[in-house]
Amino acid sequence: GEAVVDQQILLSHLCQRLVSRYRRIAHMTVGIASGDPSRSSALSKEIADLQDQLQFVNDLLWCGIRPLNVRVCEYILRRVLFQVV
Repeated sequence: GEAVVDQQILLSHLCQRLVSRYRRIAHMTVGIASGDPSRSSALSKEIADLQDQLQFVNDLLWCGIRPLNVRVCEYILRRVLFQVV
């Protein structure tokens, strides 16, 4: 129904953001400028934002609705882990 569509939109957006943030962090940690103080500051912000996103995922998983928890885990495995591994 409509709730499933809403969940898919939310999870798709969340996974897209997680992959995007991972790629930005990976890009910032590579190269000769990785010791640059401004780059280190930007990296710290990216990591803090990633922690916020992961806390949101944790909150979703603690909702206690098993079908939603399974869907969240499946989406993350398919859309995030398989893209970055």
